[in-house]
Amino acid sequence: MNPVFAGSLEKRKEGERPVAAHVLITERQGVWSVTWTEPDAEGKPASAVWFEGGCLREMLDAFRTKLAEKTAEGFLPLIGAESGRGG
Repeated sequence: MNPVFAGSLEKRKEGERPVAAHVLITERQGVWSVTWTEPDAEGKPASAVWFEGGCLREMLDAFRTKLAEKTAEGFLPLIGAESGRGG
């Protein structure tokens, strides 16, 4: 498995702890995978495969669509100093 992209996102709600999530794009022998991981109701990591297949264009379409859905749910990317964890 070759990691191609990894991103961290966070959803904040008033008076609650932030929910951290991760999206990972990998490639192995021409097969692309996109996996989303966020805590389940019990706080344990739960992963969902958004895409698995050989077509790069289809993988990118699935990634963009699902990421837009998660953004609509309130998840925002953690980038540098904006996340409070860097620079």
